Amino acid sequence: EPRAALGHYDKAEDHYTCWTTSQNPHVARLVMSAFYNVAPENKLRVIAPDVGGGFGSKIYIYPEEIVCLWASKKTGVPVKWVADRTESFLADAHGRDHVSTVEMAFDKDNRITGLKV
Repeated sequence: EPRAALGHYDKAEDHYTCWTTSQNPHVARLVMSAFYNVAPENKLRVIAPDVGGGFGSKIYIYPEEIVCLWASKKTGVPVKWVADRTESFLADAHGRDHVSTVEMAFDKDNRITGLKV
């Protein structure tokens, strides 16, 4: 399932809210509040409803989430972003340039006896 985010800035309360498909909303709040220099941290709320399938790609903080909050503050209205499947495959953590080196060891009967990644 592709990622999505909705950012809202409440000018009257000087408060940010980000709805996002994050598997790690507490770290997302910590990082985004540091990025925006929001103090105290509770002035930025991250809501992560049922994220569906993530398989690790939704544990990261992506620029789109930060841009939604920034754009909401600039425009005065909530800003929503949803990735399509192509964008997801090209831009999410599983789609970025990852290189893995793998070594396997086998016994004489071709059973795996070791794996180094």
